[in-house]
Formats: sequence, C-alpha cells, structure tokens
Amino acid sequence: MDIERAAEEFAAWAQTHPQDCGEWETDYEEWPGTYACARDLVGERPFTRWSDAEKTSFLYLLARDNEAEDLADLLSEHPATLAGVAEHVCAAPESAEPDARWQIAAYLPAIGPDATPLLLTLFADDDEYVRRRALLSLGTLRAPAAERCAVAAWESGLEHQRIVALHVLHEVGSPRFATYAALAADDPRPSVRQAAHRLG
Repeated sequence: MDIERAAEEFAAWAQTHPQDCGEWETDYEEWPGTYACARDLVGERPFTRWSDAEKTSFLYLLARDNEAEDLADLLSEHPATLAGVAEHVCAAPESAEPDARWQIAAYLPAIGPDATPLLLTLFADDDEYVRRRALLSLGTLRAPAAERCAVAAWESGLEHQRIVALHVLHEVGSPRFATYAALAADDPRPSVRQAAHRLG
C-alpha cells in the first residue's frame, strides 16, 4: 500500500465513523499500516520527488494524526523533508489544514536556525493556533525575531497569544519580560495573570 491508498482508506473510514469528539481519529485501527507507508515514502525519496498526489495525501494524513503526532515526529527525523514540506505549505497554506500547519510549526525547530523564515510565515497564518505554535518554536530557537513577535502576540489582546508571549519573552531572556509580566497583572483573565505569576 502506498501513501495515496492509505489516505483514501482513511477517508473512506472517516465517512462512516462518528466525529463527535476531538480525538476521533485515534479510533482508526489501521494507523500502523499508514505509518509504515509514510516511513517508506519519507525514507525512499526526497520531498522534491514526491508527486502532487503524494504531497496532498501526506498532508491530509498529517492533519488527521494531530493527536498522536507520529507523522510530525517522523518528519523531524528527516530535517530536509521537513523543510521541504514546510516550504511547500508556507508557499501555499491552502494545501494543508490548520491541524497539519500547526504540527509543522511545532516541529520546525528540528531543522535549526534555518527554520526562522518559515516560522515567521507561519506566525502570520490565519489560524490562531498555528500562530501560537510558530511563536513557541521561535522561542525554542531563541530566534532574534522571537521578542518582536512575542510583543506583537501580546498586542493582539488574545488570551492564549498573551500567555505564549509571556512564555517566549521569559524563555529568550528578554528584558521586556518584566514589563509585560506587570501588564499581565491587570489582565482581566485569570489564566494570563497566572502565567505571569508562574513564570515570574
């Protein structure tokens, strides 16, 4: 079985399976075979030699694997392939669902500092969670842009963006952390205040 057939079989199963909980994809009993197909594809050919159908199928399955994250972990073991997938998705965000894009953002530190431009693109994503995971990864890399992006995330006013902004400012040792931790003390949301207290 190849990756295209694996995606088709999952899609057929999904049409008949209840999707009334956030972890419904984990009920699929054929994940081991699906992972084997993905390992074969990633191990045999560089991303530049994947067909369009293979790229579409892999990204579909990556999105479905958003709980276990085994496919994202597989990509992290092959940095060149991860970089290729990320470049493809950054150039055409519509090619991957948000559940694939956030995993790419989360695992991009595996390719090192070269991930920064890709993460900056993902930090501008339409999806809030993708932006959040990209910011966390910029912090993990201690990228020079991390502080600026954290401030922008704070200024969005969104609850979880502010929590991640505090985390990243603290992680990169920014002198601005104290300023934003003080501002967090006046945030009406307990989660933001608690994040500042925990980090401070």
